[in-house]
Amino acid sequence: MKSIGRRDFALIDALALVSCLVAGIAVMGGVMGQAEMPDGVHPKSIDDAGRIRQIHRSMLVFASDNKDRFPLPGLINRLPDLPSPPGVGNAPGIGPEDDSLNTTANLYAAMIAQNYYESKLVISPVERNPRVQIDVDYDYNQYKPAADTYWDRGFKADLAEESNASYAHLAMFGERKKLEWRATHNVKFAVLSNRGPKDGKADPASLTCGPHGNWAGNVVFQDNHIECRPATSSDGRTIATAADEPEVDNFFSVDDGVYGKDMVLGFIRQIGKEGFELQWD
Repeated sequence: MKSIGRRDFALIDALALVSCLVAGIAVMGGVMGQAEMPDGVHPKSIDDAGRIRQIHRSMLVFASDNKDRFPLPGLINRLPDLPSPPGVGNAPGIGPEDDSLNTTANLYAAMIAQNYYESKLVISPVERNPRVQIDVDYDYNQYKPAADTYWDRGFKADLAEESNASYAHLAMFGERKKLEWRATHNVKFAVLSNRGPKDGKADPASLTCGPHGNWAGNVVFQDNHIECRPATSSDGRTIATAADEPEVDNFFSVDDGVYGKDMVLGFIRQIGKEGFELQWD
C-alpha cells in the first residue's frame, strides 16, 4: 500500500501551475460559473489543478508496481478462477478481469481503499453539481483481500443521482484502454480532467460550462504535465474519422467508436463487453 502526500509536489510544479494560469488560459472562474479574481483567475483553480495532478501521480505510483498498468477495478477484484476441486475454494484475485467493474465509482473507491489518496481529494473545489459531495465516512474496513472485497461499495459516482467524485478520466474500454491506460508518458494524450459538456459541445445548460456554453478546465496528460485548456480539444492531436479525414481529438466525445483509441474523458456509470455508458455533467 502506497500513500501520496503534499510533500510530493516540488516547487517547480507549483511555478508551472501558476505560470499556466497567469498566462490567460485559466478562465475557469467565468466558465464554471463562479466568482472571478480581478485578473480572471479563479481563486480555487490552482488547488483544483493540484488535486487532479496528484490523482494522476498516484496512478503512476500504482503502475510502477503493476507492470506499468494503471489501476483497473476488474483486475483488482477479478472473476473467480477456473473451477476448483470439490471442497476447495477459489483463491481471490487471480482469475480473469471482470470488465463490468471498470466504472468510475470503483476506480476511485479502489484507490482510496489502498490509501493512495483520501476521499476529499477527488472532489473539485470548483464543483457545481449539487449531487457531488465528499464521502465523509468511507469504510476502509471493506478492504479485505482475503475475503475477496477490495473497496467500499458505498462509494458513489452517478452524476444523475449521487457522486463522491468530481474528475473525469479516460474511458477504460477499447484500444484506448489497451494503449493508454498505463504509464506511457505520452505528452499528447490526456487521462484526467475537469468534467466537460456532453460530446464536447458548447452547452449553456451544462453545469461544466459558462453562460454562453464556453468551457475551460484543467487537463492532465500522460507525462503528468497539466494544461489549463480553454477548449474541449487538445492542441496537436488528431484522430482519423470514418471518412478517413483527420479531425481534432475532442476530450469529451467518442470520435473513434467505442472500441477506438481516441481520448474519451468522462464518468463511466456502467460498462460491459459491448461498450460503456458515459456521464458528463
